[in-house]
Amino acid sequence: MMKLVFITLIIFVILSCSEEPLTNVVNGDWLIPKREVHDGGPGKDGIPSIDNPKMISLENTDFLNDDDLVVLFGNQGELSIYPHKILDWHEIVNAQDVVVSYCPLTGTAIGLNREIEQNGLSERTAFGVSGLLYNTNLILYDRLTDSYWSQMKNQCVGGDLIGTFPKNEILVETTYKTVKNMFQDARVLSDKTGYYSTEQYAVYPYGDYKTNNNRLLFPISNSDNRIPGKERVMGIVINGEARAYRFESLESGINVINTNVGGVEVVVVGSKTSNYLVAYKNTFNDSQVPLTFTKGSGNGQVVFKDNIGNNYNVLGEVVTGPNSGSRLAGTHSYISFWFAWAAFYPNTEIK
Repeated sequence: MMKLVFITLIIFVILSCSEEPLTNVVNGDWLIPKREVHDGGPGKDGIPSIDNPKMISLENTDFLNDDDLVVLFGNQGELSIYPHKILDWHEIVNAQDVVVSYCPLTGTAIGLNREIEQNGLSERTAFGVSGLLYNTNLILYDRLTDSYWSQMKNQCVGGDLIGTFPKNEILVETTYKTVKNMFQDARVLSDKTGYYSTEQYAVYPYGDYKTNNNRLLFPISNSDNRIPGKERVMGIVINGEARAYRFESLESGINVINTNVGGVEVVVVGSKTSNYLVAYKNTFNDSQVPLTFTKGSGNGQVVFKDNIGNNYNVLGEVVTGPNSGSRLAGTHSYISFWFAWAAFYPNTEIK
């Protein structure tokens, strides 16, 4: 226990004292101001990514509470749960079919495909924690080219692949209880990672950070006090138009909003009780006539439905209906602390 407390205190000391910009360290051209890139403290790979994740069944998971936040990923029927409790300490999981990136300082989880384009060829890579931050948000690096990727900007900002956009994978952030109720066959990232003790993952490493709206560990480029800074919102940006959807604005039950963002028809689906907010393009392909969505039964996996008879789960997958097996396309959207979203996307419309 003393070792755990010591490690946690060291992290606090490092993060509290490492606010000098890295204008003398960040070399070459970057797409973000070098003076706004900061050293998080632990250094490159000082926060270790999980590169060989061990997954366990729900029945063998005993370290999560119902209200613990998790990140859900689904691929061809395989469902994986990545708990915040573990992501807080590792930030990146290089799984077989997805890279789960999570920044505890901005509360953002974004999925990346492991294939990146280089010289016209697609190559598989893994990602690591660079130790650098921009707008207090995680900067990843890929181990193929050693290029640097801003998580929330969703772009390579320095290195050989500068300007490149990653291929994103759909992630859904919600509670462990919600996932259990929807997907009984999902598997969970084990807390027996081989890096730290299981007791360590039970401790949140940043004290009151999640609830103290006045506490930031690093500077940000834009402040917006319209809503509390640490409030979780679902941000979406398309063609330069940015919105933030609040859980607090949701009505009871399942909310389904057919809307247009940046000239693109999308559907926003959320539940305050079940603690999720997601956004998808409202067609299966660009040539299809836009669909109209309404709330589903809420029983089992069915969350919303469309006007041609398809029933969808929270991952945007058609569970039953004429397009069974299809999936709506994702958007550049994810859950974030409000202060972080507003730093990256000023003049965001709040819903």
